[in-house]
Amino acid sequence: MIRLRRRLWPVGIAVLVLGWCLVLPAEAVSGAAVEVRVIYGTHAERGLDPQLQSLQGELRPLNYSAYRLLDRRSFRLPFGRSWEVSLPDDRVLIIVPRNAERGMINLRVMVAGRGGTVVNTTLRLASGGTVIVGGPAYRQGVLILAVTARAQ
Repeated sequence: MIRLRRRLWPVGIAVLVLGWCLVLPAEAVSGAAVEVRVIYGTHAERGLDPQLQSLQGELRPLNYSAYRLLDRRSFRLPFGRSWEVSLPDDRVLIIVPRNAERGMINLRVMVAGRGGTVVNTTLRLASGGTVIVGGPAYRQGVLILAVTARAQ
């Protein structure tokens, strides 16, 4: 009986440790690091801004002849807090990181302007991934948002 207890003791400890690993989250995620690139897509020009080279594959399906980076912003926010930045033509971009689960992050993205809300969507992307969002008309083309988010 004593030998059996001595043999089962390490197994019991292993089960206890495994149980704690299943109950406790692997990482404490309380917010998101977000990068937004504001891009001008047009047929009035030609070429790809060298700073957008890493997005060439994602931009190609939009079928514009030119892409130019207008602005690039990075920020960190706790879940539920909003972040705003001015866009061309008196518009405002608002991003709210919602939550993260199973390696995915949820963001609320809105673009508001003179005529009201132009874009109002929820994005779900892999942590560290990038999503391209077609935005409102601008000059002789459109504004395009490249949103990258990583759970923090």
